[in-house]
Amino acid sequence: MATKVSEDVSEVWIEYKKDQANQELRNRLMERYLPLVRYNAERVWAKLPEGVDLNDLMSAGVFGLMDAIEAFDMERGVKFETYCVPRIRGAMLDELRTMDWVPRLVRSKASKVEAARKAVEARVGRPPTEAEIAEQMSLSIQEFERLRSEASAVNLVSLEKKWYETDSYKDVREVDVVEDVRCEDPTDGIQKTDLMKLVTKGLNRNERLIIILYYYEELTMKEIGSTLGLSESRVSQMHSALLPRIAKMLYPDEQELTHQRNLLVRLDTRRKAREKEQKAADETMIKAGLNAFLEEKRRQGQDEAFQEWFGHEFQKSGLAALLKKNDGAAN
Repeated sequence: MATKVSEDVSEVWIEYKKDQANQELRNRLMERYLPLVRYNAERVWAKLPEGVDLNDLMSAGVFGLMDAIEAFDMERGVKFETYCVPRIRGAMLDELRTMDWVPRLVRSKASKVEAARKAVEARVGRPPTEAEIAEQMSLSIQEFERLRSEASAVNLVSLEKKWYETDSYKDVREVDVVEDVRCEDPTDGIQKTDLMKLVTKGLNRNERLIIILYYYEELTMKEIGSTLGLSESRVSQMHSALLPRIAKMLYPDEQELTHQRNLLVRLDTRRKAREKEQKAADETMIKAGLNAFLEEKRRQGQDEAFQEWFGHEFQKSGLAALLKKNDGAAN
C-alpha cells in the first residue's frame, strides 16, 4: 500500500514539473505534505514563550512548503521531505522575527545577561548581585550597567499578549486588563451621584445648582452668579447658609456635626484661597500683557519720531535736492 502511495506521489510530481501552472496538482502535493508543517510547527512552538500562536506558525510553514514545492528539483535524487523541512522551519523563523519588535542584537544581549545570571545563581545558591554577574561576563560594572540598560527593552510586554484563554471565541489579552488611570472609577461615579442626590435633597433650584456647580463642576462664585443671574456676594451668602443645613442633615450627631462643619469650613477656606491665588495670577498675567503692549506702542512711537527727525535732517542737509537733480540728469 505504501509503495502504491509513493508511486502515486511520484506520478503527481512528474505531472506537476511538466506544468507548474497547474494549481490542482500543486494543491494535491500540499495536502500530501501538510502533516510535515504541523509537526515542525509544534516542535518550534513548544520552545517558544507564551503569546505566540501555533496557527501563525503553521500559516508561515504553509508558505514555506509552497516555495519548496515550486523549487524542488527531482533530478538531484534528494527526498522531498529532507529538502522541504529546512524551508518550512526557515519560513516559521522568519515569521517569528517579524513578530518580534525587539532587534536581534538587543535580544542577544538579553540572552547573554540571563545566561550569566543563571550560571552565577546555580554556583552560589542565591540570587546573584550585579557585581557577580559582571564578573561572570568579564565586564566592569559600568560596562555591565550599559549592557543591561540596552537589553532592558526585552522586558517590555506587548499589549496583544494573551492574559489567559477563555472558552469564548475571544481570548483576554493584556490590553483588556490594563488599568486606565485617566478614566474615573465607575464606582466612584455612582457614589458621587448618590451623594449629590442626598445632599441636594430638600433644596430649591438655585440652592441645588449652587452646590452642584461649586463642588461638582468646580465653578467659582462669580461664574455661578453669572449662570444663575445673581451677584457674586449673593451666591456666597446662599452658600454659607447652605453648609450648616447640609451638615445637620448628613450628620444628626452633634459631635460629628461639629467635626464635619469644621472640615467643610476648612475646605471652603482652601478653595477660596486657591481662587484668590488664581485671580492674582490672572491679574499679573493681564498686567504683563498690557505692559508689553504699551512698550511695543512706545517703541513704535519712537521709530516714527526718529523717521520724522531723519526726514527733516535729510531735507535740511541738501542731499534730497542733490539726489533729485541727479535723477533728472539721468533721465
